[in-house]
Amino acid sequence: MLTRFDRFQLSVAEAVAQRLGQRPDDEIPSLIGALGLAAVRVGLERWTADDSPERDASATPYVERSLTLLQTFLTT
Repeated sequence: MLTRFDRFQLSVAEAVAQRLGQRPDDEIPSLIGALGLAAVRVGLERWTADDSPERDASATPYVERSLTLLQTFLTT
């Protein structure tokens, strides 16, 4: 799972770098990649901590909420 996280972070950094005309290891792409990964981890943590009967069987809604919150924070 840690390897997948690393790959996810790098793929986000690569996408940001391409859009900005930078290298993936430049400051902004690296930072955005790390923020994206942090949002995924928070979503997964909230999913595993949710012991309510309404808990979704998939972590996807939790991760999507974290990413939406991050997007809202970055764009306001």
